[in-house]
Amino acid sequence: MSVVQAVDFVKYFLVGALNALLAAALPYRQQTHAQESRKCIAAA
Repeated sequence: MSVVQAVDFVKYFLVGALNALLAAALPYRQQTHAQESRKCIAAA
């Protein structure tokens, strides 16, 4: 395995991990955002 291949592999791995984290975090953030919106509506 050459150095260039190793660097490409690491980049690919990091991008994949980042995408997985974002995919996992997005529904959670939307859910909490919806709860905050309901609280604001209930308070108003």
